[in-house]
Amino acid sequence: MAPYALFDIETRIDWPLLETIEGCDRDEYLDFKKEQAIDNGQDSVWVPHAYHIPIAIAVGLVEPTSGDLSRVGCIKGSDSEEVCREFWHWLETFQASPRRGTLVSFNGRGFDLPVLELAALRYAIRCPQHWNEQYGNRYRFQQDWHLDVLDFVTGWGASRGLRGGLSLLSALSGMPAKSAAHSNLEDVPLERAQRWCRNDVRRLYVVFQRLQFSRDRLKALPAVPELENEE
Repeated sequence: MAPYALFDIETRIDWPLLETIEGCDRDEYLDFKKEQAIDNGQDSVWVPHAYHIPIAIAVGLVEPTSGDLSRVGCIKGSDSEEVCREFWHWLETFQASPRRGTLVSFNGRGFDLPVLELAALRYAIRCPQHWNEQYGNRYRFQQDWHLDVLDFVTGWGASRGLRGGLSLLSALSGMPAKSAAHSNLEDVPLERAQRWCRNDVRRLYVVFQRLQFSRDRLKALPAVPELENEE
């Protein structure tokens, strides 16, 4: 089994739920959040985790000997519920003893995993190992179950100046930066969202391998993977 599995998700907003809970329509909510973002000196609008529905989950496996990215693909499913069920089933198997694999993410502890955990509640999905392991994926100061590259690089939040996220670090490492369109998934075809998701796994791979090389966990840098067309 591959020791590392890199993953990334893309989401859409559950506007009916948001409008019900927030007591306003979509446009009113966005106008308020934009004003709030400007007042706080922020560049973008943040919508809370509970309103995000995963539409694409990409996973890339790293070869244990060469360090090469062997496979990159999206979890299959006809809708969000099936995709989330397949992800949790895969993860429970991937991290089963005695050959437990390690998840690698970028801000996975801050976004991806919380959204997927809420999806498990939304769709009534069993993932007992993830919830019950005291020092597992949800435990911040460990690297054996889940290595959040953003968390690690910033000293678990001690350094807060890394604006630009994965796009910045992957460009710093020689990859093309993400386009501005990538931040807007409204009305984007699913196939394009899946391409973006797979490409983010490739970007994460390059940053992660640079980190491993810098930590002397990797003796040579592997080839940089090519990106799919994001248009």
